[in-house]
Amino acid sequence: MPRVRPQRVLERASALSAQERIRIQFPRIGDRVRFAIWHADTWRPLGWVRVAKDGSVYLGLLLGRPSVAKFVSGPSGKEVHVSEKDFKDVPIPKSSRISFKASGEIHILGDKVVYGKPLASLAQPRQVCLMRFAHPSRYQSALKKNPNDYDMNVAGYAIVEHKPMYGALILAPFARDCTLPAKLPSMEAAATFALGYRGLTSGLDLIVQVILGHGPAGTWPGLPGVFLTARTTRR
Repeated sequence: MPRVRPQRVLERASALSAQERIRIQFPRIGDRVRFAIWHADTWRPLGWVRVAKDGSVYLGLLLGRPSVAKFVSGPSGKEVHVSEKDFKDVPIPKSSRISFKASGEIHILGDKVVYGKPLASLAQPRQVCLMRFAHPSRYQSALKKNPNDYDMNVAGYAIVEHKPMYGALILAPFARDCTLPAKLPSMEAAATFALGYRGLTSGLDLIVQVILGHGPAGTWPGLPGVFLTARTTRR
């Protein structure tokens, strides 16, 4: 699993270099933004993000209903190292959706709650999770579009067969001097997009960024997953 590190950041919505600015898109509050890459002559939606009126951020990975769920916990530290064997099976939730509440609560695995920093304390970009993806051929190419769906086709990125794709969800305050990352430190190639939200009842104008890319050689996982570091109790 790629190592997650806090980082400073850069800006754009297709393939990017360090000097390019990320063009921010403005979906409606409450829209489900489905993000897709081009593979085998079609767009393949990999997941979605949604921001609610209260400033909560929702993330889902699109590969049908959950068929397995695993969880691991351990001591806190600046760097956390886990392997597949560390994860324990837990009851399968009805949805793979994860929600990051403005209060700092993070809802995972259905009704399980863990705790991160409140979104109201955002002063600079914050990576809230790491995503891993199954091979794009596993994802459906045609999905029914509902009235509240906003499709984001991420251009300029091509997978490398022996280098599994992963990504990150980054939240940032909507500020003129805020810079966003072009990629994660371990990525060799990446693409990204950013979404802007104003008028949230939390009082925070928010940028939601998704980064997709690849780095070290390895084996594609059979299922997508989300990795995050959080506390199991509220401070």
